[in-house]
Amino acid sequence: MKIVYLLGTGATNAEKHLECKIKNTGIDEDGKLQAELSSNGVSGRVIDKLVEGDLLDNYGINSDNIHTPWSKKDFDIEFLISILESLKTELGERHSRTLRQYYRNDIIDNIHVTGETITPRLLTSLIEWHNLDGCNEELIGFITLNYDSILETAFTMKHEKFNYGIEDIQVDASLDFEHEKGNPYLLKLHGSFDWFRDTDVTNKLLVKSTGPSESMQWIPPQLFKKHNKPPFNILYKKAQDILNECDILRVIGCSLSANDFNLISLLFKTQMKRGRRNYKIEPIASRKRVKDLIKDRLGFLSFEESFYEKDDWGKLEKESTNNPFLDWLYYIVINTTTDISSTDHLKKIEGMFDLWQP
Repeated sequence: MKIVYLLGTGATNAEKHLECKIKNTGIDEDGKLQAELSSNGVSGRVIDKLVEGDLLDNYGINSDNIHTPWSKKDFDIEFLISILESLKTELGERHSRTLRQYYRNDIIDNIHVTGETITPRLLTSLIEWHNLDGCNEELIGFITLNYDSILETAFTMKHEKFNYGIEDIQVDASLDFEHEKGNPYLLKLHGSFDWFRDTDVTNKLLVKSTGPSESMQWIPPQLFKKHNKPPFNILYKKAQDILNECDILRVIGCSLSANDFNLISLLFKTQMKRGRRNYKIEPIASRKRVKDLIKDRLGFLSFEESFYEKDDWGKLEKESTNNPFLDWLYYIVINTTTDISSTDHLKKIEGMFDLWQP
């Protein structure tokens, strides 16, 4: 079986949630993260900052109407940025640029726990799983919507190479990222906070820790994410290729909301071929999220049932955590007959899962 993973912000959020649980910090009494990396979490903090600075007063958005039981939760930062850009005014462009900057800074700040960058234990376990002889699954690669480099760090921790899917890209040696053709793909559809345009060579990408913000290669949050120019058109074409090749697409932490229109279009185009289903989509998400996906996207996309609904999960007689990525890895580990004792992180999944058990 050939496997591709689609990662959204929920994948990084799951890593942070686990890290906070291990370090016993940053989690509310109900077990939820205090500073989520979800779209709603980032949007809420950015809007708070904008309101505090009276930046949105010109548009009638202030503390009087933003802090209501419904408004901040449902406030769509991508919609707001798109509206400001559509004004085609100098002020609107300046404000949308400020929103993009705040959005980027919030993510960068919140991928740290107690001053240290999140350690990717779940993604590293996933890579270890696919390296086992008894896995019986071929990892084709990852498609990620995330701007961070948590996934690259997971590969680096396992001394594994990956393929960015771009020919003209140069990785700074200080990052220790081993990008090389012929390895599992790591396709960052929306770019990255550590991708910069080479000012000397057209269309060449430089991967490095810092660089001028005006040359950063990322598609900022907006309703219609343009991918008609390099490197993004190349990445979308490569994503289409590996989706056409895979048997199963596993979706981790990605809501497939209306703001992901281009992505949904890509999945719609590749899942059904000549009247038959080309690959399965397995959502790794909470029960509610899976039900919402099936309800909202049924007719356009076809999803498998949640692993939570399978008999093998019920037989475990364990309480699910509020970290579906961890739950799914636990489900895999408990039900495999493959020896995982040689792994570094995968063998610890059961212990990490038990942190949530009463």
